[in-house]
Amino acid sequence: MCEKLKSITLPDSISELDDGTFWFSDIEEATYKGKTYKQNQFPNLIKAVNGD
Repeated sequence: MCEKLKSITLPDSISELDDGTFWFSDIEEATYKGKTYKQNQFPNLIKAVNGD
């Protein structure tokens, strides 16, 4: 686990994330296609990536 990693940017080319992708991470926010998702919004991020 990378405890100092708090923020990531996912490439636009990513096409799938597993529901448990961020469960054991300290990531507080992730950006995907120009939109930043806070930790409590990660389910919405996963839906956006997976096209749900």
